[in-house]
This record gives sequence, structure tokens and C-alpha cells, in this order.
Amino acid sequence: MRKEDILKHVQYLQNAGMPEKYLDVIHHLDEPETYSNSLRYFASGGEVEKGGTNERYASRLEYLVDGHKKGRTDWQTMAKRAREKWRV
Repeated sequence: MRKEDILKHVQYLQNAGMPEKYLDVIHHLDEPETYSNSLRYFASGGEVEKGGTNERYASRLEYLVDGHKKGRTDWQTMAKRAREKWRV
């Protein structure tokens, strides 16, 4: 996945009204994650290495976007499942 895809996923989730706290659930760092942090990081050159933490973060984001597009709105459950599927 490319960083442009991550930017689109983050923007989608923000526009869909996903509470920011679920970014913390799916993100790999211990410090709080925000929409603005993710957007800034990937817009300024954040890399997505195959098998790396950002690739797994991207997969978790994509899972949430796909779930929402299928009509799911239980962000907490989706975030938990994404984290279990792609371990931090």
C-alpha cells in the first residue's frame, strides 16, 4: 500500500466520524495518535515498508474503511478486530 492510500483512508475515517480515540487502538506507537498527526506524517514523506509497522497500520485503516463502506458503524469492535488481525 502507498502512503497516498493511507492519506485517503485517514481522511475517509475522519469524514465518516470515527472517533479519534480508535486511531490509538490501531496505531503502533504508545503516544496518542490523531488525525492531524497521521495526515502530517504521511503527507511529509512517511514511508510504508513491506512488513513494517506502517504497512500493518495501513491494513488496519483499510479494514476500518472497508467495514464502514459495508455499513458497519461499531468503530470499537472494528478497531479491536483490526488490531487482532494485524498485530501491533
